[in-house]
Amino acid sequence: MCNRLMKSALLVLALSALFIPCSLTGQVSNLSILGQDARERLAALDISEEDLKVRLREKGYDVDNIDPANIDEFTINEYRRVIEETVAEMVAEREAEAEPAEPRDTVPPVPQPSPPEPEPPPVEKMVEQKEPEEEPMIYGQHLFKAQDVKIYSAAEDIKPPPTYILGTGDELSIFINGPSVVNETVRVDRQGYIRLEGTPPIAVRGLTVAAAREMLRQRLKRHFAYRDNQFDMSVQTGRTITVNIYGEVERPGAFTISAVNPLFNALVLAGGPSEIGTVRNIRLIRGDEEKVFDVYRFMQDPGFAEDFYLQENDYIHVGTARRVMEISGSVKRPYKYELKSDEHLIKLIEYAGGLGSDAYLRDIQITRYSNDRRVVINVDLREIMDSGGDFLLSDGDKVLVKRIDDQIENYVELQGAVHNSGRFERKDSMRLSDLIALGEPEPSARLDFAYMLRYNPNGMYSYQRLNPQTALSNPGSAENILLRNRDIVRIQSQVQYSDEVSFTVQGAVRAPGEYNFDPAGVMTVQDAILISGGLKPSASDFGFIVRHFPEDPKTAQYLPFNTVIATNDANSPDNYVLVPNDSMVIFDVNSLTDEFFIQVKGAVRQPGRFRYDANLTLREAIKMAGGLTFSAASNRVDVSRVIIQENQPTRTIDYTLTVDRDLNVQPGDSVISLLPFDEIVVREVPEFELQRYVYLRGEVSYPGAYAIVEENERVASFIRRAGGLTPEAFLGGARLTRSADDVGVVIIDLETALDQTNSTANLVLQHGDTITVPKQQELVSISGAVNLSELYPDGFIQRGNKINVTYEEGKRARYYINKYAAGIAEQGRWRLTTVEHANGRVEKTQNLGLFRIYPKVTKGATINVGRVPEKTQVEKEEKEPVDWSEIVRDSLAQATAILTLILLLERLN
Repeated sequence: MCNRLMKSALLVLALSALFIPCSLTGQVSNLSILGQDARERLAALDISEEDLKVRLREKGYDVDNIDPANIDEFTINEYRRVIEETVAEMVAEREAEAEPAEPRDTVPPVPQPSPPEPEPPPVEKMVEQKEPEEEPMIYGQHLFKAQDVKIYSAAEDIKPPPTYILGTGDELSIFINGPSVVNETVRVDRQGYIRLEGTPPIAVRGLTVAAAREMLRQRLKRHFAYRDNQFDMSVQTGRTITVNIYGEVERPGAFTISAVNPLFNALVLAGGPSEIGTVRNIRLIRGDEEKVFDVYRFMQDPGFAEDFYLQENDYIHVGTARRVMEISGSVKRPYKYELKSDEHLIKLIEYAGGLGSDAYLRDIQITRYSNDRRVVINVDLREIMDSGGDFLLSDGDKVLVKRIDDQIENYVELQGAVHNSGRFERKDSMRLSDLIALGEPEPSARLDFAYMLRYNPNGMYSYQRLNPQTALSNPGSAENILLRNRDIVRIQSQVQYSDEVSFTVQGAVRAPGEYNFDPAGVMTVQDAILISGGLKPSASDFGFIVRHFPEDPKTAQYLPFNTVIATNDANSPDNYVLVPNDSMVIFDVNSLTDEFFIQVKGAVRQPGRFRYDANLTLREAIKMAGGLTFSAASNRVDVSRVIIQENQPTRTIDYTLTVDRDLNVQPGDSVISLLPFDEIVVREVPEFELQRYVYLRGEVSYPGAYAIVEENERVASFIRRAGGLTPEAFLGGARLTRSADDVGVVIIDLETALDQTNSTANLVLQHGDTITVPKQQELVSISGAVNLSELYPDGFIQRGNKINVTYEEGKRARYYINKYAAGIAEQGRWRLTTVEHANGRVEKTQNLGLFRIYPKVTKGATINVGRVPEKTQVEKEEKEPVDWSEIVRDSLAQATAILTLILLLERLN
């Protein structure tokens, strides 16, 4: 017995005049009777009420939570549509289960395979294919899961395409640049009109952007003068709409988005179809109109989405996927695909990107569930394609396109010391000498011995020794064996039978490195130097050989030699004969001497470090550093010198010299020649500096840059030099910005600085300082945690919950907040109220126990009410409960003590 709410749903079913066409069932002919009780209709269709409730819940419609008193016309229409669809699905599914397993091919001339033999073995033994661990999604659903599609909001600056349909709330930018000039932004009002100054209202709602642009281009010529190419219209800001997305989606519900988004973007916002959601039959419902969106068609032609722009209160319904097939094997994109009723095997392969180059078309394997069994059907795809037909698929079919076996049989292979190695076609009567002739042995090839790997029928290889020399010289001999398929012949190289040894040359040669050693020849030091490119010009006359002994790897012998003698005299004892693994080292002269340098610093054009030379003088050293700068003090050239004495600690001395502009040292200065490690420092003229500037901006008589002409020049002096302030100057808002040391904004009191020049407010200015004096300000700003929304519409409230009001002399922050901002908001606190004055100075509310002193507000100030930080869940849990009884007891005790003290004092008096 169904409950009251189920009766309500069935009442909706009866009121909606449920109609299920006979074509849906194929065997029930009395389903079009109108006016019968809904429960009787369900019984006639053999559908239980509980089954219907379960299916409706799966689609997001819980009939147990519907109140009949709240059912309106829209709800009736919605449930009518969903119930019709669900009942039709249940009837169709029951019919599909009753149909025979094998599809009847209606596309001649396609031969269909015969039914499987009775009692086939289990399919798991017939098909060597493991089930995937994770069920793959339907192809097309991945577009929505990646979340890569941008969802446009109403505030974004985007240009809708020409197919975008205009509606109420869209803002259009109209631009005319001809004899008449127009540059206006107009809004489409509730009646669908735009109202341009000087023209009657023009209806644009329902038109596409392209159509509206062409209509306005012609229509506005009645009121303005311009040519066609001097007119343009674009959508400045798109309107926002609410769309309803239901059915098999990840996040069903109502979404508010910009109307610029097509249906595809809206589905992305809802997470796209669920695992069982359709991608081929997504319905866009707009009143009595309905359109179907196909994701596969969109993937082939993205412009298809432009026909699916949304309007206010549109419904998007995603049903369940009906016919889902899976294809694997030799196809470009193995996946699950949803097919329409007229799409079968050929279309499935097309959606999968086509066949692979190694696809075996004679035996396409289809796994199908039929009559409570899993069966396998083998299809000759080549025959189907040649005949121009197709093979009919059923829901749940799994298609496997096998790969061609790439194992090649008719070849022999030649490896090793031959010019042409690799595989060769094995021809009848092909022998060993024929294969070796094709490979062309290298000069290093060893022909008295080779071996062959012979492939046996059991899949194993066996070794066989060969004599290629005999086979080549006497083709009729038994050594010239007959080759078989997949034989591998290996020709050895002489190099394989000799140890590879080397020697090393390091140091002052042009090509140091490791070189192969010829064990049959003699290698000397002279040969090794020539092989490694010869000696470098910086090579010293000293070298040595490090000799290692294989039998005793921990021992090494060092053999010194003279490189000059060894190079020039091949018969000298220095020209050692090398042995394998010798390492020869030749030293560089530079590595045997210390590097000396001097350094020039200070007021020179190119200060730096220079290599020392005994002939280097002070004059040449300063010249190498670019000479003196114009700020250099030629009478103050300091030379710092390290005194180095053998076996004695070093000490440093300093000389001060005078040079002229030609860098000649003045008579009497003895330090002219330099020594290693000397450091020359050219000082600058004391207090040498170029002009330094302070910048005045805003309300001064002559704003601009002013040079600092006195030491420690102050603010008042610069204002006076700039002609003073203008009548509109707002002294309370003046600010100083200091660029030196990245100080930034400095709060100043310009009024005090000008009135009391000896006060600390009259700051000393530095190079790069900027003083900005604004115009008079008569406004005060209020922002933060105040109740502006209770008093003002959105157009008055600025970002940050801010509003501007007129200044009232002498009033404090609390006055402005109560009068203009409707007081403190729930999250705000009076004690967190601050006032930021126009010059950047901030004052906070002073808490004096029982009362507070709020900052006085000046012109141009900003009043801000701070918010109390929201406590985290942990803080809320850790907070101890308040014991109000204990607080009351303590308060009464304190009050009693105070009253007792008052009575005692009165009695004493």
